Amino acid sequence: MDDSICPLCGKQCQKETDVSGDIANIKYKIKCHICGKYNITVVAAHHVDPAIDAKKWILSALTRENTELGNKPIEINRDNTEKLLNSKDIPSPLEKMDKILLYIYKSTSAPGKWKEITSKVDYPVAYATDESEMKFYLDNLLQRNLIELASPQMPDVFRLTIQGWERIDELRRKSPEGNQCFVAMWFKDDFFDEVYPAIKNAIEKSGYNPKCLKIKIHNNKICDEIIAELRKSSLCVADITEHRAAVYFEAGFAFGLNIPVIYTCKDGTTLDNIDTNQYPHITWKNTQDLETQLTEKILALYPLN
Repeated sequence: MDDSICPLCGKQCQKETDVSGDIANIKYKIKCHICGKYNITVVAAHHVDPAIDAKKWILSALTRENTELGNKPIEINRDNTEKLLNSKDIPSPLEKMDKILLYIYKSTSAPGKWKEITSKVDYPVAYATDESEMKFYLDNLLQRNLIELASPQMPDVFRLTIQGWERIDELRRKSPEGNQCFVAMWFKDDFFDEVYPAIKNAIEKSGYNPKCLKIKIHNNKICDEIIAELRKSSLCVADITEHRAAVYFEAGFAFGLNIPVIYTCKDGTTLDNIDTNQYPHITWKNTQDLETQLTEKILALYPLN
């Protein structure tokens, strides 16, 4: 990627030109530390429209939020710009402060952990128009004792207070954000290679974005990654075939976050005297059966609006 200027925020970014489509759909693949990852056609990137230019902060918030959720990059073109701008109601000031709390929550592995938030870079996570609005919300969160500052010498490092965690619990009970579905399962190569594609297909057919740590590239400790990705998820599929301890841990953590868990297992798996036996399980005979049953259950019980 080449260093360039982000079409949304006007700051430095990395930009790669994708010429795989026809001339009208040549696009830039953008990686911006403010707006996240998104694609934009060359025509849309260079189109001048004062009405749209005044609302680019909304597009920046949408693309940053989409990136934080781990979804595929949004594509912006001349035909869908207005639709994107009108796709979500602009949050109220209180809702914007909630978004900051959720951002800290999802970015930390446990209570008491600190998170760096730089107003000039992170203002889109709150759907703020600019750095000064973001500072206003951070100041109010501090005054309400929902977050606390590490020290005067570290003015951009925050963590949730107990009151902040109480607010997170309220928000999680109301509605988990996003369409990420965490997959917990046995990672033995032959089992994983056979079964995961069926789970992935069912999740994607239902409109969710599957997240499995076996196939995610990361440099963090695995436990921290599990917790961070679960906090970004609004659904969890846990296959308990072979009764792997890690699967029960991940499903239990999801349950504690009020994230719905769908349990699956291969036909013949013993369900007596296990922690999940009081919950319904999808018992599958083969991968096609698993894909079909899982798709039907997700669409029936947890459809995306």
